[in-house]
Amino acid sequence: MQQILVPFDFSQNAEAALTYAKGIAEKTGAGITVFHIVNVSSNVLAHAADDAAREAIVTKEEATKMALLQEKVAAILQGSTVQVNIQVAFSQLIVEKTLDVAKTAGTDVIIMGTHGASGLPKFLFGSNTSTMIAKSPVPVLAIPPGYSSALPKHIVYASDLENITNELQRIGAFATALNASVTLLHFTAKDAKVVEQKIAEQIPANNVMHLNISVQPLQVGDTLLTQIRNYVTTNATDWVVMVTKERGFWSKLMGSSKTESMANELPVPLLSLKK
Repeated sequence: MQQILVPFDFSQNAEAALTYAKGIAEKTGAGITVFHIVNVSSNVLAHAADDAAREAIVTKEEATKMALLQEKVAAILQGSTVQVNIQVAFSQLIVEKTLDVAKTAGTDVIIMGTHGASGLPKFLFGSNTSTMIAKSPVPVLAIPPGYSSALPKHIVYASDLENITNELQRIGAFATALNASVTLLHFTAKDAKVVEQKIAEQIPANNVMHLNISVQPLQVGDTLLTQIRNYVTTNATDWVVMVTKERGFWSKLMGSSKTESMANELPVPLLSLKK
């Protein structure tokens, strides 16, 4: 892991995400790019006299936000030796511009806070974090509101068993860099012992990370999200990892989760990887 991108909107959740990114960067030696999208009202720009006037408004706002961002980042990273790059830019396409910056910076993971007290259910439906997860080819680590725990020691990889070898390799890169163990978690309506044995047979012989396998009975009537949350709250878990694809496991996972109560949010960071 060499480069982390933290989208920053001056919220408490963004501060928490940057603080968490600081810990990961110090552990792995990665650099951090902190990026802020400048927002100028289209109404304000529409009333500018000409293109030069509009550009002047944007330039002034960029300078103002850069000064504020530099001050905020300095306070959060005070005493740290992490290499940091601070950027601001005006764009009305928040996610797309952020992904452009991520590509240019050679980003290995985007770390961002979820918004609102409703946590996971809210950010997965309609927010920038939701859109980032859907569109980003770069792994996205979503930090729940108020989360301030230490770096991960136990990572839970919720798997659909479709491509274990490739996915374990990618997850293993994070686990090895952070010196964390991984538990492959799968829910099944079949015989758990039989499924566990089949999973074990698929694990590469050269797997070097500390890996456990946990096959749990699928509970009829509960969404998969609820069952993962229940597992997380009763077993030592610092991160949950999901490998997503369009209309695949992720869609099945969410199911009716729009109607889940706030109590059903995941209490730990969620790392989303693309298949």
